[in-house]
Amino acid sequence: EGMLLSMEAAPKLAAAASVCAKDYGAVPATMRAVPTAAHIPLSFGYRAMTIMGLDERGLPPNWNQISDRVTAIDEAEIGRAADFAEAILRGLEIRMRESAG
Repeated sequence: EGMLLSMEAAPKLAAAASVCAKDYGAVPATMRAVPTAAHIPLSFGYRAMTIMGLDERGLPPNWNQISDRVTAIDEAEIGRAADFAEAILRGLEIRMRESAG
């Protein structure tokens, strides 16, 4: 089971993410095992990108394991992902203002 075809994140979002990714320890990844939150918007032509934590296997931590429960969520990682998302959006805003002149 899994996704037959992967869907790429919106190029502008991916480019904005790559600018600040190192500061957050973020690396690009392709998910084929599970659909992400961006799957449906991307399939309808919307620009989207998922930010998620993956383990050393490239899968969500504790995925399909007995340990996959809300009490196993690393709150610090959620905060870091939120900060990363904010940095991406701030970078996009700066680029929009610069291009508007």
